[in-house]
Amino acid sequence: MRKLKRYINKIIRIIFWEILASFMRLLPINNKKIYFESFLGRYYSDNPKVLYEYIDKNYDYKCVWGFKNVLKTYPDCVIVKRMSIKYLYHISTAKYIINNSRMPNDYTKRTNQIYVQTWHGTPLKKLVNDMENVTLPNTTSELYKANFSKDVSKWDFLISPNGYSTKHFKSAFKYKGKILEYGYPRNEELLNYDEKKIKDIRLKLDLLDELIIIYMPTFRDNKYVKKGHYIQDIKIDFNKIQAMFPNEKIKILIRNHYLVKVINYQYPKNNLVIDVTNYQNINELFLISNVLITDYSSVFFDYMLLKKPIIFYQYDQLSYMEELRGFYLDLKQLPGEIVVEEKDLYPAIKNALDKNYNIDKIYFKLLEKECFNLDKLDSSKKIVEDILKDYK
Repeated sequence: MRKLKRYINKIIRIIFWEILASFMRLLPINNKKIYFESFLGRYYSDNPKVLYEYIDKNYDYKCVWGFKNVLKTYPDCVIVKRMSIKYLYHISTAKYIINNSRMPNDYTKRTNQIYVQTWHGTPLKKLVNDMENVTLPNTTSELYKANFSKDVSKWDFLISPNGYSTKHFKSAFKYKGKILEYGYPRNEELLNYDEKKIKDIRLKLDLLDELIIIYMPTFRDNKYVKKGHYIQDIKIDFNKIQAMFPNEKIKILIRNHYLVKVINYQYPKNNLVIDVTNYQNINELFLISNVLITDYSSVFFDYMLLKKPIIFYQYDQLSYMEELRGFYLDLKQLPGEIVVEEKDLYPAIKNALDKNYNIDKIYFKLLEKECFNLDKLDSSKKIVEDILKDYK
């Protein structure tokens, strides 16, 4: 029955994309329409969100967003359910596609369309063609790289946050098109904030005066239930962290990777831990936090803009490097303490929150290399002017 169901779904997909899409591509392109998407339609977030808001404020374009769930509160523009007929209509007739991840493999870009790939991070882990062995589910290294290359071939612009990223994007994506190395629009918020904004965020989240630790692990390529459903192990005793600060009110925010669906951990029942995986604006969490704990996630590059302590908890460092992915950086360059055993994590947190912690010294060994400090307040303006100037 399962094989039959998969076969029927495949036939329906062929009908949907090959026949209906062929008809949609006969319709005229609307030169004043832009389609936006972020993380496969899961969020209203990241670089596409900031570019949308800049365009909506300063230009007269019809903007369309695609989401997996259209019942949530989203921007005041046309909203479509991803993979629906309306979705197919809009991605077939929009002049511009602005996305931070891949479009469906079956998406055929029309001759006069402009595809802007914003991507979603400065890479620490090796990507796509730089990966020796792809261990993702339901694919092989060859198929994964071929499908990714198919999407890359449709890109007209690629956004880069810095020279380091540009170099590795060219290698990882085998991309030879135009790169807009202006910084990430999403980081404008981290470069332009005040204490009132932080107070407002804390008030919204009912975290008025707590000491806030945010834990943001990435997913493991080989730990999954099925495609798009990954398993996360959490090897931290959060109560031990609380015990280290008896005179402080502590809150620990956990934001799992959006592909993680299974957590191998039972959170404490004392409201110490808050799961913020589905919180739309990650920058707001960065702004109110006191320290970041991560592992191999690229989020630390953005967090560095705030000059706050970072801890790299890499309990599976050896197996991750040998079995999953390599890195673009020597781990010794990482701007914070690297911890591989749980017992060392707790004193590392204590040390990172010490008032004598020399953040400039910790950061300098990385900031002095590779042009990491390119993010600017006018990234959105420069990017939008470039992508629209020749196609108005």
